[in-house]
Amino acid sequence: MLLGKTARGKADIPRYDPTDRRQSEAMFMARTFAVLREEMLLRTECATSGSFCLHSEVRVRAPRGTQVLDAVAAVRPDSDAALCVHVVEIITGKVTKDALAKRVDDLSPYGERLWLAFPEGGYQSTFKLPGYVGVLEIGERLNVIRVASEAPGLGTASGETAKGLLLKTLNP
Repeated sequence: MLLGKTARGKADIPRYDPTDRRQSEAMFMARTFAVLREEMLLRTECATSGSFCLHSEVRVRAPRGTQVLDAVAAVRPDSDAALCVHVVEIITGKVTKDALAKRVDDLSPYGERLWLAFPEGGYQSTFKLPGYVGVLEIGERLNVIRVASEAPGLGTASGETAKGLLLKTLNP
């Protein structure tokens, strides 16, 4: 470990400040992505015979410009199964019921399954989410509050998500 030394001399060691909202949100995003990568693979039964990839910040073309999807998992449990695109929106701070409803509407076309990931204790049943929206709580482990399901209107623009995944793979 360099202990603050660089090839150009001494530098301050970066410190995490939990009172800094921006740093806290970035840390939660990183922790969420790590937990999703580790545990979604196991829960989707792809660990033995299937295909699974997870990418963060996937850009898709939307009716009003570009939409950024926090996390996208492409899941294919076995070689005979169809590919299923899961979109995960990571909720980092306080959110209103109306803002959450709008975000769900905006994201629904981009995957066959839609998940909202909250910090541990951050989900409130008063949010009144549609039944097809899966709810995750992220702590040290992944806690599935409600499983995402199929619904009419989901995945109508999953081709755009596939393009975004391909571009992300080609240009990481």
